Amino acid sequence: MSSIEGVYDGYGQSRKSFLEQFADWRRNLLGYGPFRFSEPILWLLLASLLRVLASLFPPLIFLAQIPILFAFISATARVIDLMQGRTQLTRMNFEQTWALSKVILKMLGIGFLFCVLAHMIVSRNDGSIQFVHLYLTALDGVAFDVFKTLSKIISPAAALFIFIVVVNSGTGKSTNFFGVYQELIDRSRYYIPAFFLVLGGIFLLSEVQGLVRPFVYEYVRMQGTGNAVSKWVFFTFVVGFAYLRLTIVVGIYAYWLRKSYQSVV
Repeated sequence: MSSIEGVYDGYGQSRKSFLEQFADWRRNLLGYGPFRFSEPILWLLLASLLRVLASLFPPLIFLAQIPILFAFISATARVIDLMQGRTQLTRMNFEQTWALSKVILKMLGIGFLFCVLAHMIVSRNDGSIQFVHLYLTALDGVAFDVFKTLSKIISPAAALFIFIVVVNSGTGKSTNFFGVYQELIDRSRYYIPAFFLVLGGIFLLSEVQGLVRPFVYEYVRMQGTGNAVSKWVFFTFVVGFAYLRLTIVVGIYAYWLRKSYQSVV
């Protein structure tokens, strides 16, 4: 088996509604050449806007996790497709993506709740509540630069969990905790080195982005925050690195997943 096996045969031949026709047009456009990876960029741009607005209304930082998750699902579908894998992911419409996102968010919420409670019990002090924010924004580090070391460690773990859920969903496997756990155990020989490569990539890219950031901020300061060009430069910097980070994370996990299938040929 040289690629990721899917179990879906596509949609039926019944008459399609306008929304279904629009979904087909969207899939065909975003699956063509230079537009193939444009969808994750749009979601990352929305997440960037929410993160900027979060400075005025902090709860928006939690809402920003949703477009990051959408970008992750889209990027996973495109990368696996590029690696000649076969899944249902590239055929998913918005409703199906949202349904999958709700499953993932629910599972992450339960998992992070246990992590927070365990941390509070072990530390035996009220200061543990500060880590709640780190757990609830774990997806941030999958795309955006985060400054706390713990966040940089949590994010690759969360990304691996989400990656397994997304791939299982696209190949007809179980997406519950037991299904994810079984998949992780079965392919631990490949996922463990992939996790450490992702972890190293996140730390390395964080350093690179940190070297570029002062030049961008200085340019924006000189041009003024109200200048259209400075806004374009700022968001290009933020979204560009977010897209690069997300692609590296998904690409590494997808590559090692493919190796796990090739090993049984």
